[in-house]
Amino acid sequence: MAHPGTAADEFAVRYYRWSLEDCRREIREDFPLLRTVKSSLAIRALAYLESFPGDDRLRVATGLVRRCHRKALEITGESWTVHDEAIHLAVHRVLQPAFLSRAETPENKRALLGYFYREHP
Repeated sequence: MAHPGTAADEFAVRYYRWSLEDCRREIREDFPLLRTVKSSLAIRALAYLESFPGDDRLRVATGLVRRCHRKALEITGESWTVHDEAIHLAVHRVLQPAFLSRAETPENKRALLGYFYREHP
């Protein structure tokens, strides 16, 4: 495992490790914090995660965490795998109705929407 070289790298690694542990806790405790979020995206994500049995649920959820922490993966010597990419694509297909397309989104609003705006065909 590579060691972080800067304070930003150290933060990225610690945040990644905390995120993994918190993800495991959410699963172990049946998603108490995720259940408090009343948005269509969170509701669909919860339903999707609950559709998997224990170990698969953990694999999918940790894949989502890994997706959000690519820099930490690089720093720790871990890599983004084919399995990680498959999880990302499957989750994206399930959650896609929550995303807005170019046709639905005025140009001046796209930056404000951030993650929820995607340019897909």
